[in-house]
Amino acid sequence: MEEKEIILAKICAILDKPYFIIKENGEFKKYLKCCGLGKLYDDNADYLEPYWYNGTWQNPREEYNIFIGLDNIFTELLKSNETKKLSLLIVELGNNINPYITSRYYEDDRCKKYVDKLINLYQLLGFELVKETDYFDVIPWSGNTEKIADVYGLEQWLLNNYPEIYDSYEGSIDAFVSGNFGTCIEACRTTLTGLFSKYKGPDSFAKWFRGTADIAGEYDGSNMQDIKNHLDALGKRELSEFFEENISGSYKKTRAIYSIYSMLSDYGTHRQEGTEETPSKEDALMMLRMTEDIMIWIFQKRDS
Repeated sequence: MEEKEIILAKICAILDKPYFIIKENGEFKKYLKCCGLGKLYDDNADYLEPYWYNGTWQNPREEYNIFIGLDNIFTELLKSNETKKLSLLIVELGNNINPYITSRYYEDDRCKKYVDKLINLYQLLGFELVKETDYFDVIPWSGNTEKIADVYGLEQWLLNNYPEIYDSYEGSIDAFVSGNFGTCIEACRTTLTGLFSKYKGPDSFAKWFRGTADIAGEYDGSNMQDIKNHLDALGKRELSEFFEENISGSYKKTRAIYSIYSMLSDYGTHRQEGTEETPSKEDALMMLRMTEDIMIWIFQKRDS
């Protein structure tokens, strides 16, 4: 199962919790038809309508299961590449979270935990779920629809070609959702260096950033000896000095990505060494997005 499917399934699981969705007939019909998804509503109505009526008698519907209904719909939209309608539905659901939840947020620790986790999940999909005083609002970030499609394609590519890289990427997302932001950044570093290492070539002295130069089109074979000579001359000095010395020369994209790698190292792997760094949620989300964008660039440049 791709990571975006897992994120969507986790959203379904939270919305299936008591009181998150108003429990009345017609609620989901309204949400789905507003997104042009009437057919998917019809296919899953038994899971989405809480009651059936015998005359005026209201009876609970045994099949009612928000998780199953929404998960079916999200899965179908992903597989059909209907990312625009998927985005519309994500926004519609967020905007219609039961206002009762806002009043419970500060009174019920479990409710607060679910809301905070839901906010994190929405952010991973490119949306800001905002809890106002008595309602929720969803703010889409620019390009979020295209990003969902790009990341879904990236995940399939990683699973098919580099499952071990996918595992570390999955670990970064799981850590973010759980609020372990330093671990998230550390996993981003592992993911990035692991993927670039796949393109570094057979040379014994080649490092992961050789793969960076290769993918960036900044390595043509003739300059590999130059890279080796610089590395040999540097000895034990930090590799970052090598890039600093050549700041006005070539390897521009390679240097930029190495700078991101250095940031991931400082806030992730080495965050408790020397000057201790305490990454925030915003730090982790920024670095996770950077990692995803770089991987999408590799995916589109090398294998699309």
